[in-house]
Amino acid sequence: ISSSLEAVTLRAMEKDPDARFPTAAAMADALGSASASAGGAPATEPLPAVRATAPIPPVGTEPPPRRERPSEQRRWVPVALVLVVLALLGGIAAALVSGEEPTGAAADRSPTASLPGSPSPSTSPSRSPSPTVAPPGGAVPGALATVQAVVDEGFADGLISEEAAEEITKHLEEAMTRFDEGKTEEAIRKLDELESKIDELEDRDEVANQTEQRLDRALRDLAEAMFLADPDAGDQDEDD
Repeated sequence: ISSSLEAVTLRAMEKDPDARFPTAAAMADALGSASASAGGAPATEPLPAVRATAPIPPVGTEPPPRRERPSEQRRWVPVALVLVVLALLGGIAAALVSGEEPTGAAADRSPTASLPGSPSPSTSPSRSPSPTVAPPGGAVPGALATVQAVVDEGFADGLISEEAAEEITKHLEEAMTRFDEGKTEEAIRKLDELESKIDELEDRDEVANQTEQRLDRALRDLAEAMFLADPDAGDQDEDD
């Protein structure tokens, strides 16, 4: 910018209004004079032409690679595993619903299952009386099995309460323990005490009348079998 044009510009931009051009015509005259004094040269040089830039090549024109789809055989593998697991769970549920007990589970609930010298009880109580077969080894095991059968059948049929069955079994265990120790007379006295106890249980309606009669006969047969099995039983009674 020439000095004359700079002077015009600075005057037009004075802070004090009185120092500026009074009118626009005066400013125009000053600009004309400044231009004439500068020899008519252009105030600014023209900018050089801008070269056109090369086009940017496109990026990512190729399509993305396609993912391989799993084969039909692979897709069926997890389905087959799920079916196998469901089949196993169904089998377990069916076994639980059926309510089958392992061998000996029902026998453990029998009131007389723990008696010494008793034959193996049946896996489930039967409501129909069955003949008792005396096991080998003498009359005592057979008579004991008869007593056990009467107790088990009475308990299964609801003719003997659970407390009464446990008490009878306890007295039988004590009598058989004495007999196994060779104390036959004491064992027979225990059986006599058990008969009296059963009479009391009948009075309390814990043992039915018909079951009480069967137990009395079975206990007398057991006492007789103990006496006959021990030839020294009479001598023990005299010593006592």
